[in-house]
Amino acid sequence: MDYTKFFSKITSRRKTNLIRDLTHLYMIRQNGVNLAGGMPNTSTYPINNISMTYKYDVPVELNKQETSAVLQYGSSQGYAPLLEKWKEFQKTWHSPKRNDWDVAFTCGTMDGCEKIFQMLINENDPVMFQVPTYTGIIGALAPLSPDVIEINQDADGIIPEEISKKCEERLKDGRPMPKGVYVYKSLTAEVDGGAYPIRVIHPIPIV
Repeated sequence: MDYTKFFSKITSRRKTNLIRDLTHLYMIRQNGVNLAGGMPNTSTYPINNISMTYKYDVPVELNKQETSAVLQYGSSQGYAPLLEKWKEFQKTWHSPKRNDWDVAFTCGTMDGCEKIFQMLINENDPVMFQVPTYTGIIGALAPLSPDVIEINQDADGIIPEEISKKCEERLKDGRPMPKGVYVYKSLTAEVDGGAYPIRVIHPIPIV
């Protein structure tokens, strides 16, 4: 599926940041010298190791190499070893059907949602979300001024038939299709099973 058709105008204008590209090359090449990102020489760091104790007296110690990695600039995508471990979890838990997927870390749920909303939504774009919804989402969407389409829910969560009904109404009236559907809790097997055929007929990103 080509998701670029859902991108906002701002997202469509984004280009790869050259400094980030150079930083990535520096991080994957040993003994490299990077003058672009202002990265300090880790050999000058005054800290050799970090020790801590988790709850239930679980000790953890970072050696000099790990400590240097913690104190150094890194990829905006996240700490590389942690990214690889999270990819392993995704493969184990979700078995992605495609190969062109990746992961990134954010500062929290709202940070991630705001990034996704900015990636997808232009002013007046139609967006679906279940009601009632998490109040923080209303604050995140408000500055983007979308055309909000409310979708009711029951004990199992969002009602797939309502999504289909709204999409059919918009198609009939010649109105733009929604740029995405926001749900604030995980879809149950029943709801996800009901939503799957709708996603096939009306391909819409689910956030």
